[in-house]
Amino acid sequence: MMANKKYIFIFSVVLIFLIILFYNIFFSNRVNIEEFTTMDKLPQISPDYTDIVIPANIAPLNFLVRVKGKKYYVKIYSKNGETIEISNKKPKISIPIGRWKKMLSSNRGQKIFYDIYVENKKNQWKKYDTFSNQIANEDIDGFLAYRLIKPLYRHWHNIGIYQRNLQNYSESVILHNRTLDQGCINCHTFYKNSPDDFIIHMRAGPGTGMLLTQNEKTKKVDTRTPLNNSHAAYVSWHPNKKMLAFSINKVTQFFHAIGENRDVIDHASDLFVYKIESNTVTTSPKIYGEERLETYPHWSPDGLFLYFCSAPKVIIEGSNPVDYKEIKYDLMRIGFDPETETWGELETLLSAKETELSITQPKISPDGRFLVFCMAKYGNFPVLHPTSDLYLMDLNSWEHTKLNINSSQSESYHSWAANSRWIVFSSKRMDGLLARPHFSYVDKNGKAHKPFLLPQKDPEFYTTFFKTYNRPELIIDPVKAKTYNLTKAAYNIDEILKAKLDPDVAQFKPNLKSVEPAWKLGKTK
Repeated sequence: MMANKKYIFIFSVVLIFLIILFYNIFFSNRVNIEEFTTMDKLPQISPDYTDIVIPANIAPLNFLVRVKGKKYYVKIYSKNGETIEISNKKPKISIPIGRWKKMLSSNRGQKIFYDIYVENKKNQWKKYDTFSNQIANEDIDGFLAYRLIKPLYRHWHNIGIYQRNLQNYSESVILHNRTLDQGCINCHTFYKNSPDDFIIHMRAGPGTGMLLTQNEKTKKVDTRTPLNNSHAAYVSWHPNKKMLAFSINKVTQFFHAIGENRDVIDHASDLFVYKIESNTVTTSPKIYGEERLETYPHWSPDGLFLYFCSAPKVIIEGSNPVDYKEIKYDLMRIGFDPETETWGELETLLSAKETELSITQPKISPDGRFLVFCMAKYGNFPVLHPTSDLYLMDLNSWEHTKLNINSSQSESYHSWAANSRWIVFSSKRMDGLLARPHFSYVDKNGKAHKPFLLPQKDPEFYTTFFKTYNRPELIIDPVKAKTYNLTKAAYNIDEILKAKLDPDVAQFKPNLKSVEPAWKLGKTK
């Protein structure tokens, strides 16, 4: 009998606790504001998510209200669905993910609205101007792949390539250098936004090379031949999935006395094509030679043109980089027949002489309509140049324009969503030091809309996270290849593929001296 009374008491206590918890969750956010003063200005929030275009499948845009107060009340509402109400004594606004997803999915093509109220110490409520988000009809790719790395000079430590679910806040490791003897890993490149086919470069650690993954199977490739005696750098997949265009680059770092003191110079670079099935490297004298620097290859979506950046070689090998500001790259392309593997004629699409700027990192939208690229005062490493901005070229008219999404700091690496309606790009606009991923909706006319920062569960995340987001790449689904299998392939020296040189180009003279002594090569076979 006593035991039954004990259980009844415990049950009653638990029930009361659950009732209180239920009340706090569902009713505490309901604030009855009968009187308030209108401020006639937008509230300051961080990150700035005011008046942007967002996809319906993005995670909640949690933010901080940058206004002093003792209580905060936010109401989010739309044409369709229930209103979301959030009340907090702190300025941190966390939006319930379930209700957020429901609101966005039921309001495609519509706007959602935000009303923000702040109560001051005198118990007076202030209402700020309403702002809105336009919900696009088109989703963004579900995942973002990037490399996280601390700002570095010559030495590196703790480098990882990660993937983030854009529909929530979950992040997972694709590959980390703690399993690779702290070697450098970089330049992850995906085939048509697919997580099943990609490459990752390795430097030092268990041995320099390229990890080539197709359908969750990974092999390590040594792309060096007697002609290209340095490993691949920047890579682009051909649409037929049978070839990779890549550059080899001899780059060195130097320093300025003031401002962004780090800089990079390319002493020599050429373009090659790696044919996967035959494990063969080939090139053409039109994209290979001592007179010019060729870099940043990018295949057109139809596979009939190879776009790239090229500059005349103005620095004598081994000299001091006194003429670094004179290195400015043109935007070029060359025709290519994938059936016969023959090259067409070179075309200069936009010259540095015309723009008085250096053109780098061309990326064409998957539908073939637009090309986004960087332009800076000089050089080919835009992430280190505050003058670097994003431009868009209409491939129907060949006209180009500076996008209105730029800032006073560096805008650099960018990639397209599979549906050609979204771009992600690296920007240092927050502090001038660290690059963070920003997204922008690009409509069918090529207009890029106000960008927004990658949302985090904690809106204060970026104030304490001191790593740069390098090379953001949108992918449709998560990478399924296991970290263990990638690491195993990196160490497997018995099955490394040593590329062969195309006999048709064997007579070419090597143009670039190997820079591999700068890296610990490890064992290769």
